[in-house]
Amino acid sequence: MTGILVFATAGFLTLEKEEAAAYVAKYPELGWWNFVMPIDKAPWNDIRVRRAVYLAVDRPAFVKIIEQGFGSVGSFVPPVMGGFTADELKDKPGFKQPKDADRAEAKRLLQEAGQGNGFSTKMLHRTGEPFQSAAVLLKSELANVGIDVELDPRTEADLYEIAYRGAYHSFMIRTAWKLPDPDGLLPANYRSTSVRNYSHLLDEETDKLIDQQSTTADPAKRKEILREIDRRMTERLPAVTTHWFHYMTAWWPPNVQYTKPLTFTTNVRYAGAWLKR
Repeated sequence: MTGILVFATAGFLTLEKEEAAAYVAKYPELGWWNFVMPIDKAPWNDIRVRRAVYLAVDRPAFVKIIEQGFGSVGSFVPPVMGGFTADELKDKPGFKQPKDADRAEAKRLLQEAGQGNGFSTKMLHRTGEPFQSAAVLLKSELANVGIDVELDPRTEADLYEIAYRGAYHSFMIRTAWKLPDPDGLLPANYRSTSVRNYSHLLDEETDKLIDQQSTTADPAKRKEILREIDRRMTERLPAVTTHWFHYMTAWWPPNVQYTKPLTFTTNVRYAGAWLKR
């Protein structure tokens, strides 16, 4: 067997059993699952409601069920890009295990916000797998605090047409990054003027911090700014990141001089590679 394959889940475990000579490279935390709450629409315009969602989600469950363990718990900036690690977050609201205390606080916040009897949201998401499974899992998670999620599955083309128009009440999106750098993540999704700012966040200070981290050459100083962005986003909560996922590539020894690219979609070059047989 010859060739080069890309995996988004743990399928390469089967590959390794069947093809013991396969080489596997991992690209950690190059994609997220985000539950978007457009903050210009009720009830998402109440921070207490958004925080209730943030507290309700069992993030390790998403890593285990959706990624078969091949993912990471994290916040708005992934650990691989300098964000807070799972160990740093484990005692923070939203990340505590077990979930009892967080969910009790979520229910209290909903009660305080006048949503004590719960409410419904129609959630846009993509058809097929793993999108359907992730949507069903999130529906189950939010049901624990009285939020009823009506699933609205769409093909990829329809999904983005609706998303760019902002014609959704909530939105679950899975996105992968072509570059392992915060500039491939933050400006597109959280800058006020971005067309992919699906949460409709308008925050001048966040915009300034995004620009500042982009022009800071010192890695340590940039990391400080990225963590400040994370803290600010946690205060505003335009979305909830359920988890970060990994990509894996695999190739076989007959592929000679094949070099692992920067990411699974960037600088993939086969010009110098050749097959022995």
